[in-house]
Amino acid sequence: MSLKSKEQKIYELLKVKAKSQDKDGHFCIYPRKQLATDCGVNEKTVQRTLNELEKRGYIIRKRQDDHQTQKIYLLNVPCSTLSDENVPCSTLSVDENVPCSTLSDENVPCSTLSVDENVPCSTLSEENVHTSTLSGENVHTSTLSGENVRHSIVDTEKMSPSTQSVAENDTPSTECTAITKSQKKPFLPHLELSAITAERMFYTMPTSPASHFLFDILAAAEDIANIPKRKKHVNHGTKYEVKASGNKRQVSMENYQGTAKVTVELADINILNKAGKKLLILSMIKANEQSLHNGELTRDYISFPLQELVDYGLYSRLSGARKGFAIGTDALTSIKIKGTIRKTKKSTATIQALEVPFTGAKIENNQCFIYLNNRIDWKFLAQYFTKIPKYYFKLSNRASDLLYYIFYLARQHTNEIAERGYFTVRFWAIHSLLQLPDPSTARNPQRDIKEVIENAITEIETEHNTTYGNKELSFALVYSEQAGISEYLDNGYLKVSLSGAFAEFFIEQSHTRESKIDREEKKQARIEEKAKAINIARSMENGKPNHTQDGNN
Repeated sequence: MSLKSKEQKIYELLKVKAKSQDKDGHFCIYPRKQLATDCGVNEKTVQRTLNELEKRGYIIRKRQDDHQTQKIYLLNVPCSTLSDENVPCSTLSVDENVPCSTLSDENVPCSTLSVDENVPCSTLSEENVHTSTLSGENVHTSTLSGENVRHSIVDTEKMSPSTQSVAENDTPSTECTAITKSQKKPFLPHLELSAITAERMFYTMPTSPASHFLFDILAAAEDIANIPKRKKHVNHGTKYEVKASGNKRQVSMENYQGTAKVTVELADINILNKAGKKLLILSMIKANEQSLHNGELTRDYISFPLQELVDYGLYSRLSGARKGFAIGTDALTSIKIKGTIRKTKKSTATIQALEVPFTGAKIENNQCFIYLNNRIDWKFLAQYFTKIPKYYFKLSNRASDLLYYIFYLARQHTNEIAERGYFTVRFWAIHSLLQLPDPSTARNPQRDIKEVIENAITEIETEHNTTYGNKELSFALVYSEQAGISEYLDNGYLKVSLSGAFAEFFIEQSHTRESKIDREEKKQARIEEKAKAINIARSMENGKPNHTQDGNN
């Protein structure tokens, strides 16, 4: 008897996770709540499905000594089906298999995510507007105020940029102009991404405003002093400050909503290096796989074979990987951090005093180890989760930085992705991220700014097409062809379109947030009704008429 669709989905996910083995066979440790979240079903459905799979001989469950976790063994499954070439089994040892956390139940309020970086669409003048995916031929498809508009997006009906601003200070001085006159069609994403497909295509990466700030600092490297200047075009609602004392640097950020306040201290600016950026991303991904569960640290280290740094594409040889790991971890372990991140009124993550998140690192028998500080609240660094394509590590520094940034922002633009299938990022934000020269002093702005941005986008598209062979992630550069570099940065933007597997995760988060808002509204209505009923009852006990809110007795 074949498995039903939900049973098959859960069973496939168990097969993907069953990377560890003991005398009883291949197994995984997968909390029921997490399994329900990953599969998009409720816990009762997971429980019924596990009972059915066990009854029919597909799995067997064994409770552990702590009486809280259980091993799920897969029965009569060929070993080859338990191996995923894109997820090396060597990343988890038999005794180190810790469930992979993906999403928290709550979507993060925009105010906690430094949404000043969620850049609204820019304005279009009535001049020629050039848009391109950098992968197709330019086609004349519409006109704007009698002038030509060129672009190469497959679905031209979705080219209208958003007129909604995420932050008032980011609102352009004039309104956005629609690129096409045709009526906008609803975005219809392809859903039902299988667990195995998701596992092969994406890493799950925990992040937060604090960990993103760490990334910004590692990306800036020796240019840290210019962070406040660079951010003024991007984060109008956030204050940045850099203090110097000898080789020591202290960088702080605080948004005006008071939901994020972070201070980072660097022991020695001279050992800061850009190798630490990708190692930070890799460390957060591995921590999610091995050491974090629901933001709580379950193990104080991560480990992976040195060979993985070569397999992932960070380095071409083991000797380079060994040197890069040493240089990158020198930077990571020299960083201290403190601050407060408020997710909701009742949920706050705090590190009171400056602490080192990554306390040490070593290579032993060609196995890399990075040690994690068990004294800090890791929800400060792992507040929520996003996805990042697995070709991230193969990209050059600038292209990988941009890809990371796009998926960091995508987690904050779930509603736009669900409703329209795209969101936009201003060129100023990309300029700041990629540490490009000041446009007022650049000797050749076309070469040093515009071409660098376009080359990074081209590299991502090329690698995406090579790896996946689809258009589920595509880009359009939107700007006036007659624009100088200042207007290019001020008014131009990148349109990021997501569909299929690349949109599903973010659409799910949008629906989760909408459901939560609906639940909160209903809860508030019940509270108000209950308070009204209590008020009426008390009035009746006192023999006095009650005046309801509508003024009737």
